[in-house]
This record gives sequence, structure tokens and C-alpha cells, in this order.
Amino acid sequence: MRIEASAPDHGLPEVSEHGITRRLGGWALALFSTLALAFSTYQLVVAAFHPFSSLVTRALHVGFLLALTFLLYPSFKSGAKLTKLGAGDTALALGAFALSTYQWIFEGALVQRAGEPTVAPRWVVASVDVRAPRAGRRVRKPA
Repeated sequence: MRIEASAPDHGLPEVSEHGITRRLGGWALALFSTLALAFSTYQLVVAAFHPFSSLVTRALHVGFLLALTFLLYPSFKSGAKLTKLGAGDTALALGAFALSTYQWIFEGALVQRAGEPTVAPRWVVASVDVRAPRAGRRVRKPA
């Protein structure tokens, strides 16, 4: 006797709570998987050992999430190849993660001049403020 563990198909369309996702393969899948595993390892190390201050921990967390989002969700659903990474999306992912390391690299200087930002921190904040809502729009289900 054979038992099947699939849900019955009642002819209803598949419901997705998120936007259009890529179906990655090859090197793109390897890149995404490596980044996801690095993020998981980072979360475990931070939870167990607390190697960074909360400022750096949060910044790197957001950087990982933005990078994964830009790699998995394409910017446009029409005309986009859902099996490949676009150069723009890859650049956004790398840029988001690079911006998150700013807090780690310049943590001492940022703490010493708290409340008196120079030009560089303003550009970093402005860039992240533009990228975060953009990532959120990609994840949301299209209307």
C-alpha cells in the first residue's frame, strides 16, 4: 500500500504571501546559500558569545537581511529572468551589506562624536534609508 503525503488540489490558485521570488540555480544559488548560511552562523555566534556591541550587531543583521532580500526578490516582475541575478540587484545587495559594516569599522569614532554627525554618516544613513523601504516593497505581495 502506498501513502501519498500531498495535499489535495481543489483547483484553487496557489496563494503566496510574498512577492515574486527568483528560482535560482548554479552559482547564484551557491552565492545565496552561502550568504544565508553565513547569516545563520552569525546569528548563532552573536546569541552565544556577544562579540559585538548592540549597535554593530543590529547593523550587520540589517545588512544581511537587505542583501538576502535584494538577491531573492527581483526589482521588476515583468521581463525579469527569475533564474538569474541582475547586475543592479547584486550591486544593491553588496552595497547594503557593505554599508552595514560601516558601523563596525567606525564604531569608536561614531561613539566619541555621538550627536555630531559628519558628512559620511549622513550619506550612509541616507543610503540605507533609501534601500530598506525598497527591499520591503519587493517582499510584499503585489496588488
